[in-house]
Amino acid sequence: MFDSLTEVLDTEGCGIHGFQKCAALALEQGAEDAVNAAPCLLLAAAAEQFVNLYEGQPLPTEVAEEEYRRFSAYVAELGEAFASGEENKRVAAMNGIAAGIIESKRA
Repeated sequence: MFDSLTEVLDTEGCGIHGFQKCAALALEQGAEDAVNAAPCLLLAAAAEQFVNLYEGQPLPTEVAEEEYRRFSAYVAELGEAFASGEENKRVAAMNGIAAGIIESKRA
């Protein structure tokens, strides 16, 4: 469901440009599909956080790859939760990802 976002990173790379495109696509998808607006907004926030942190800074390959893994895990978690059709799984996934975004802002 959200796999198109990681496909952007696979195509554009997991650097600043790729995450910028990913954030823009997530916001576009959320605007087009109100049912998935909240998870799209979370994914956009995660991508934008990376851009804001590293834009104009040297970006070590290891950092970019780790962020790609983290973002891909968010996409997979949301995809599984939303595919389950169970509201409690959807909410738990979104809360877990929101907590992860908040925690990484504090680091």
